[in-house]
Amino acid sequence: MKKYLSILFAAATAAALLISCEKEGDKGGDKIDADDPATVQTENLVAYFPLESEAKAVELGEGISFSKKAGAAAFVEGVRGNCYANSSAKSDNFSYLDFALAANNPFKTIGDFTISAWIKASDKYDGAPAVISMNGGDSGMGNLDVMLEGGKNVDSLDVKAYLFNDKSAAWKGQDVRISNAGFTTDKWFHLVYSYNEATSMMTLYSNGQFVVESGRWAGPEVDGKQEGLGKLILDPAMSNLYIGAWWNNLDGTHADTWRSSYPGSVDEIRFWDIALTPEEIEDLYTKEVTKADRL
Repeated sequence: MKKYLSILFAAATAAALLISCEKEGDKGGDKIDADDPATVQTENLVAYFPLESEAKAVELGEGISFSKKAGAAAFVEGVRGNCYANSSAKSDNFSYLDFALAANNPFKTIGDFTISAWIKASDKYDGAPAVISMNGGDSGMGNLDVMLEGGKNVDSLDVKAYLFNDKSAAWKGQDVRISNAGFTTDKWFHLVYSYNEATSMMTLYSNGQFVVESGRWAGPEVDGKQEGLGKLILDPAMSNLYIGAWWNNLDGTHADTWRSSYPGSVDEIRFWDIALTPEEIEDLYTKEVTKADRL
C-alpha cells in the first residue's frame, strides 16, 4: 500500500511541476509554446499581423482593424502560411494594406518597443518605399515608419527607421539608417527594430544578429551635444497604419517622387511594448526559422 501511495504522490508531484512550468500569456491566456514564435513574449505583445488574408490580416491588437486592400496588394504564400505582397513587384503603384487605428490603439501609449517582420524586397525599384507607415506626427515622415532604400544594390539594402516625439517645439524626429549585407534583396530576411527610451537608442537586427545601434538626429545640439529622443510620445491623432505605402502619399499631403510603394513581400509583423534583449531576439529568430513553412 505504501509503495502504491508513493507512486501516486510522485505522479502528482511531476504533474504539478509540469503545470507550474507552463507560462500563461496575458493577451488571452494561451499556453506559451517554447518552440512557437507566435507565442514568444506574449505578455508584452501588443499587435500581431499574420497577414494571412483580409479576414486574418491582424490577429492581435486592441483598437486595430483591417480596413482595405489596394492596388496590386495580394495575399500569397509567405514564410509562414500567407504573407502580404505587392504582386506587381514595382514601386510606381499605390499598393498597400490599410488598418484603422481606434482611439484605444496600443501605439498611443507605446514607449520602449520592438518590431519584427520577415522582409523580401524586390531589387527593381527606385526611391524609398515604406514597409510600415503610421500617420500623424511629422508632416513629412509621420509618427513611426520603417522604410527601405538602395534596392538596386543586390548585395545589401538600406534600412531606415524613423520615430516622432511630440515633446518639444524643436526637432522631433530620430532615425537610424545603414546598408548591410544582412539586408538582402529577393531573399527573405528577418528584420527586428527596437527602441529603448532610457538610452534613446534605436537598434536593428538581421536574422537574429545585431547590425547597428544609433540615436542619430535626435534633436538640436545643446552645449555641443544632441538631446536624446527619450520618452516616446507619438501623435495621438494617428488614425491609420499602412503596410506597403507612405501614408502622406495616400492622403495627398506629400507627393514626393522618392516616396514609393513597397515592391516585395512582408510577413509575420509583431509589435512589443518593450525593447527585447539581444538574447530574446536571437531566440525569436531561431523559433521563427523552426516554424517556417518556406524560406
